[in-house]
Amino acid sequence: MWQRCQQYMPHVQKSVSLIEEWKIVSPEAARLLEQTGMYLQIQAQFTQAFAHFERASDMHRLLVETEPLITIAAHIYLFRHYYYQGKYVQADQPIRKALRLVEQTPGSEALTKAICFGPLSMNGTKNNAKEVR
Repeated sequence: MWQRCQQYMPHVQKSVSLIEEWKIVSPEAARLLEQTGMYLQIQAQFTQAFAHFERASDMHRLLVETEPLITIAAHIYLFRHYYYQGKYVQADQPIRKALRLVEQTPGSEALTKAICFGPLSMNGTKNNAKEVR
């Protein structure tokens, strides 16, 4: 699967440059930036991944009509980016923002908390989830 992703990277990079050049702000553009960031993170290209996550997060802030769950997901991507690198102090802010939005969004609490804390419990640090909050 990663070879197939690698084949598409020139197209993705061109799309990302056009997003920047044309100053496109849309949920679709933010999603492309997030997905690209995830791929780059898996490839251990952390600086580039962070830039994509940060731009997607900025884009979500600009989208007034953005669904809360999409914004929550953007914060979770940033959280995971820091968490998986062992940068727990930096991971604190995005997860707190995500949880604050969860508390303000009716009907999202159980599902989103599971998504937020899934990586923590999978790594045997289930008890840390309470501390992050």
